[in-house]
Amino acid sequence: MVKIAQHKDFSDENIREMAFEVVVCYIERKKNPFSKDPEKMKLFIQELYKYGLEMDEEITEEWATPKEESYFDEELIFEEKVASAVGFLERLLEMFSSQVILPHISEIVLNLLKNTTDYRYKYLGLTSISNMLDYVDDMKDIESILPVNTF
Repeated sequence: MVKIAQHKDFSDENIREMAFEVVVCYIERKKNPFSKDPEKMKLFIQELYKYGLEMDEEITEEWATPKEESYFDEELIFEEKVASAVGFLERLLEMFSSQVILPHISEIVLNLLKNTTDYRYKYLGLTSISNMLDYVDDMKDIESILPVNTF
């Protein structure tokens, strides 16, 4: 299924998202595949981020100047692929302990934030941080996930 999610030449773009859905549903039912092989988990998370980065390169006027009331909406994610990727990541975060999955996400996010040439990387990284913090029980654990000296 992950191989299906990697292909970009399907006539129906939803096939890729369905492949992610199948993998996440399988993991929700049987956590063993990723629990026994953290490298597979890391690769799957990387594929989710690659998928999220496929959002439009051009910033639209609507995206650049959102309506004021949209700031109060907790689900403020304008890009479909970003919303899907973050949704799948949140489901993984609900299944595994933060010590298991957050280090993988943290490594990717730190690399995303280092990119200064393309807004999509920072947007996806900051969106991820916002969502990761919901799964941290003790604020003292933040530094182990996102080193404070990197900001």
